[in-house]
Amino acid sequence: MNQIVAKLRRPAAFTAVLASLSLATPAAHAQSTPPATTPAAPVKQAKAAKAPKVRKPKPAKVEPSYEERRKADGVYAKGANWIGFRFGYANRTGDLSGDGSIGYGINWTKMLSKRSAFAGSINHDIVGHFAKQIDESIPITGEFQRVFNWSGGMRPYLGVGGGFYYRKFYRTGTEYNTTTTGGAHVSVGLTSQLDDKHVVGLETRVAWLEGRPGVVNPTFGPGADTETIWTVKLTWALVY
Repeated sequence: MNQIVAKLRRPAAFTAVLASLSLATPAAHAQSTPPATTPAAPVKQAKAAKAPKVRKPKPAKVEPSYEERRKADGVYAKGANWIGFRFGYANRTGDLSGDGSIGYGINWTKMLSKRSAFAGSINHDIVGHFAKQIDESIPITGEFQRVFNWSGGMRPYLGVGGGFYYRKFYRTGTEYNTTTTGGAHVSVGLTSQLDDKHVVGLETRVAWLEGRPGVVNPTFGPGADTETIWTVKLTWALVY
């Protein structure tokens, strides 16, 4: 009986040893191999919010006074007024226009800036004559001028404008003695500052007027569709 029990114990002990080995091997393998870990994604740092730009208020531009502008730009300062006289020569183109004669007038100029101006004038021009027969023109005109800043005391200008012209024949009979017409003109001039209150200059003007077609004057002949009048005058002005 003891031998049988001994024989049964040997296989049972062997089976227990195998079972213990089978259980210990996976655990040891599990302990020896650490589990794989997934690397953590880098954490992006949030950008700091930019502070809004604060615009500095622009200082208001203070325009210089008229006295300050006069000191800087003289008679050509913005806001300066010129009132003056002009005297010279006037003529009308045409075969029967006769000889030209004197022209004179008054003018007013307002400086809009030191580079631009508006001018108005009233003139009395003898644009043609034969002995005592006279062809006269009385223009009332306005123009805008562009003043060019030359070095030195002289400044040229270019003017473009127009107006009304009272036209009259003297001592030529009763045929179409007077009329009113209109037209445009171009002026080219040169001015020079004498002192802080006086300006002198020279101006040439060419005007293109509506003519008097179909009308025949016994002295100055038939009228044309258009007529051209030109003048050259010396100018003088008082600045205030």
